[in-house]
Amino acid sequence: MTSAPAAGIGLRLFGDVSVDGKSLPGRRAKALLLALAMAKGRAVAPASLIDEVWGLDAPANAATALHTMVSRIRSGHSRELITSSSAGYALGMPTRTIDYWAARNLLDDARASLAHAPGTSLELLGNAAALTDGEPAAGTAASPALDDFTVRAGQLRGSMDKTLAEALLATGRPADAAALLQPLLAAGPMDEPLHGLYFRALSASGQANTALAGYDQLSRRLRRELGTGPSPVLQQLHAGLLRETDDAGTPPSSDIAPAAVPREAGAGRGAHSFGIRSAPNELVGRTGDLAAVGTLLRSSRLTTILGTGGLGKTRMALELANRAAGEGKSVIVLELAGIRTSDDIWLALAEGAGIREARSSRTLQDGRLGQDLRSRTLARLSAGQVLLVVDNCEHLVGQVAAVIAEILAACPDASVLATSRAPLSIAGESVYQLQPLATGGPSDTAVPAAVELFTRRAMAARGSVRLDPAVVRNLCEHLDGLPLAIELAAARVRMMSVEDIARRLTAGMDQLVNTDRSAPARHRSLTAVINWSWELLTDTEHTVMRRLSCFPSGFSLGAACATAACLPDPGLAENSPTNGAALTLASEDVEAAVEALVNQSLVLSEEDPSTGTVRFRMLETVREYAAAQLAAMQETAAVEAALTGWAVEFSLQALSDSAGSAQLATLRRTTAEQENLLHALRSAMAAGGPGSADRVYAIFGLLASYWSQRGMHSEVYEFAGTILAATKDYIPSARTADAAVFSLSTLALTTMVFNLRQGAAVRSRLRRIVAAALPLAPRNNAMAQVILAIGNDARVVGLLAELRMDPRDDVAALALLMSGVWAENMAEPEQAVRYAEKSFRLSEKLQDTWSAGSAADNAAELYSQGAQPGPAVKWARLAAERMALVGAWPDVASATLTLALNLAALGDPDAAEAALHRLHAMDPGESRTELAAMETVAAAEIQLARGHDAEGLRLYRSVQSQRRAERSNGPMGQILQAARICAEVLYNSGVADTDATVGDVGRLRRSVIASRRRSPRFMDMPVLGTLSLAVGAWHARLAAPGTRRAGVGLELMVLAGILKGRQDETVLVRKRHNAAARDRHGAAALTEVEAAVAANVRDPARAVERVLELLSDPSLRES
Repeated sequence: MTSAPAAGIGLRLFGDVSVDGKSLPGRRAKALLLALAMAKGRAVAPASLIDEVWGLDAPANAATALHTMVSRIRSGHSRELITSSSAGYALGMPTRTIDYWAARNLLDDARASLAHAPGTSLELLGNAAALTDGEPAAGTAASPALDDFTVRAGQLRGSMDKTLAEALLATGRPADAAALLQPLLAAGPMDEPLHGLYFRALSASGQANTALAGYDQLSRRLRRELGTGPSPVLQQLHAGLLRETDDAGTPPSSDIAPAAVPREAGAGRGAHSFGIRSAPNELVGRTGDLAAVGTLLRSSRLTTILGTGGLGKTRMALELANRAAGEGKSVIVLELAGIRTSDDIWLALAEGAGIREARSSRTLQDGRLGQDLRSRTLARLSAGQVLLVVDNCEHLVGQVAAVIAEILAACPDASVLATSRAPLSIAGESVYQLQPLATGGPSDTAVPAAVELFTRRAMAARGSVRLDPAVVRNLCEHLDGLPLAIELAAARVRMMSVEDIARRLTAGMDQLVNTDRSAPARHRSLTAVINWSWELLTDTEHTVMRRLSCFPSGFSLGAACATAACLPDPGLAENSPTNGAALTLASEDVEAAVEALVNQSLVLSEEDPSTGTVRFRMLETVREYAAAQLAAMQETAAVEAALTGWAVEFSLQALSDSAGSAQLATLRRTTAEQENLLHALRSAMAAGGPGSADRVYAIFGLLASYWSQRGMHSEVYEFAGTILAATKDYIPSARTADAAVFSLSTLALTTMVFNLRQGAAVRSRLRRIVAAALPLAPRNNAMAQVILAIGNDARVVGLLAELRMDPRDDVAALALLMSGVWAENMAEPEQAVRYAEKSFRLSEKLQDTWSAGSAADNAAELYSQGAQPGPAVKWARLAAERMALVGAWPDVASATLTLALNLAALGDPDAAEAALHRLHAMDPGESRTELAAMETVAAAEIQLARGHDAEGLRLYRSVQSQRRAERSNGPMGQILQAARICAEVLYNSGVADTDATVGDVGRLRRSVIASRRRSPRFMDMPVLGTLSLAVGAWHARLAAPGTRRAGVGLELMVLAGILKGRQDETVLVRKRHNAAARDRHGAAALTEVEAAVAANVRDPARAVERVLELLSDPSLRES
């Protein structure tokens, strides 16, 4: 035998994952051990391990995280626990010492002993059961590795129980065997061999009749679910059971009943899911369809549920998505019903896949951006096994087919479930034609699915309703078994009897069919139901329903009243088929109409937990019908104008509440209305005409505030060109001047750095509006004045000093915040941090959470770059807390990164690593890519804090390749490059002029000179100081004492202090490099340079010029 005794187990996977009785360090570490253990001694490539351990949640620097995790496990256990080779990582222990594989060996031995020694099998299976006692991999992070092991563990236990039942039967204990098999049958209701064993156990225990009853149930289930009968082996067993009962008569009854098949329940949500909505009620009548589509999904990468509108294709897809997610699979649901152009498909897919900043891209025509978005989306879908559910493809079937074909070609582990009225016609597509629900059947006793659906929904609508089965069946036949039609009809029992519903529906359907004979019959029936519901409405309800169809993303009651109450242009009455009737409604009439539409299931009401208010929406089919009615009444343009008018009023009010105590509530309300506001903004920009610029500024002003506060700055930047074009004819008005000034101020702050020409145009537009001398909110006016003064340093300094003394707290708080940023750039960090702390205190007093978070973040950054980790930790925590309340997850992630860096600097690498883990668990949108290199830097600092110098240096070196991959060539990229060079200086004992870093030092030096040429009027002094330190320290390290090169290097290091170079990372701390310079060149040499700099460099501005002179010194080109 190959079995191993329990005492020889080294790695336990059942219960808490442990090695030699010692638990693993962290939930992900357990997932890593699981993945390696299941490889059964084989080496696993790092990429495969990343997929197994993180799945779709893999961090951007996954390879680094994996290496760090392996190091942690090795440090806590034997280094040989995980071995590495060119093929990857492997578990360095025999598989027989792993409880799972040891139990498998015992199971194999037990099976081999069944025929000749079943008693031995019982003993072996008892040992195996002892090894597998406990929850599979308890405490392991949700991951593909855990999902795989959970399935394997379940299969192993099932196999053990089945073999145990066979051993019990062989040793004369059939009743025990039958009892053991019952839960296995509940889990595998279609498993014919298992049923055969169960029937034999029942027969051997004298329960042949019970076995026959079970066989009959299985036979009917197989025919219903799979369209087939039992296997020949089971048929032969059945014949033997019949003979047994014929020969022996009816056996005595038993407490053992046939194993019950569990009712299919709604699945819970999976760990990695996007866009999945919980079903409002149980799906009725689709058990066979669900099983059939499930079978296709397992055999085909593309399955399309095909059928006409109203059949319940979406509801089927939702059920399958929830089941897949409940099984732990990654699921992304993409709803195309609201998509109107082919250009929006990739954008909607990106949003569904969790790419946060995709919305505003709909306004862009830049093909490179579209290609980048497509690449990022494909990368997200390629991260592991994923089910993509694409709903409502029919109106863009060709374009959707092309997108899905590209996904299937680029993402080998992705599968697609589509719903459509026409096939996608892609190679490999499996089409499932969904049929209407059955309205009758061969058996008078069976309740048809359509009748069951109507009955359930009608009873839910009015529990006292009287349902005549014959009338209900006839009604369902009139509705052609279409689920949506049945649900809408059932909702009418709130107001009338089923007989009345049937009479009215029959008349309505006949009339509709006669007016459109070209439409498919089932489509005519669905249209009849909606049309019939429409005809039951009052004139006021007609007006309100068609006008509410303009909202793309639901609406509040206030929005409904503002949009549906009246049309803004009285002249439209002349062209309207109503000749002006019902163009104006009172708000109370609109509210009553909305209530009536909800009661008739034409409008759905849902409570928004974030705002505590009720929102409303139409089913897409109903919304399309209502939109057609709107077009027929020639009201579309007027209602779009009314929607824009509502958006303007909402935006102006929300913008005025975007700071102060109402800020958080305003953010939540804006989140709920964001899609409607974007729709209104695009409509306003497209409409043009008198007053259009006012409307654009009003709506964009709020969106710019919202995006800025949520950390979505690229949204603002991407709108800059279109906003400027749409507002070129703006005439300043008192009503929208504040919104216009805020819009342009936000655009100016965003564009001045990245697009100088556009930034100049924005400032010119802002200057004209301010010159109109219209009343402005003091805070807006202050921000505009400072922005317009940029370029004149003296003017900025004087203006900020004046504004800091303003008696209005909101103005003073803003001035202090801007002063802190300005002072930091001017190499005055001590003054800057005082401004930031004062701004925080004033903002807290004002209950302005975003401003307080921004001030705290500024203070944390300032303390961090000043090598003061203690206060930096305090302020970083405050910043993360405030920004989390705002929902600014990119800013939360940035503050958490600052926290991790400074905890490591304080000598607490465990706390720093915990912060880094929290960062990995966040979803800061596409800023994840921007933060990836900094996360690696934090990981490097953690390793250095632990004394793992070689690993820390290796991680710093990997930053360079990340930086190039991310094309991070701005100030942050330069700082990262400087940190990497300084790490080489401090930790590479063999550094020389032949080192590969030489090229990076030269490139960094040249990039500084080029930056000055491009922007001669502005230079971020702390950034320049950081770069000066890196270049100077490198050359001071390599130059011979007393040489020109050594002198230039030392002077650059001293000037870095005057410019207050950043010291966020320990490798950038200047005193460490000064100490190294004294060791190499002598204390006198450094003191002499310091004295010369003190005599000749009187202020930071002169220090800037001197650094640029030294960077061009010929001695630095000797390397």
